[in-house]
Amino acid sequence: MRLSINAKKLREARRPRETQGSKAFAAWVASTGATQRDVAETVGTTTQMVQSWMRGRHTPSLCIAVRIRDVAGIPLDAWVQRPAEEGGQQ
Repeated sequence: MRLSINAKKLREARRPRETQGSKAFAAWVASTGATQRDVAETVGTTTQMVQSWMRGRHTPSLCIAVRIRDVAGIPLDAWVQRPAEEGGQQ
């Protein structure tokens, strides 16, 4: 049996999924003037994960999202909501 892969769908699946949380997190990190390493240490993760969240490639675990909420004020549900200009909830 031969499978056909639609290249466009494959590219879409690999594309980062920006959320309101990732945008707010990136803005917060920039506004604090802290390094990504400082932010990672504050919330208990690695700089690679901070970068990944800022780019929308991944979302933090619930435990880390709670820590981010506590220090940055980003609501938990923001991590699953698309930005308004992309048809997300406001």
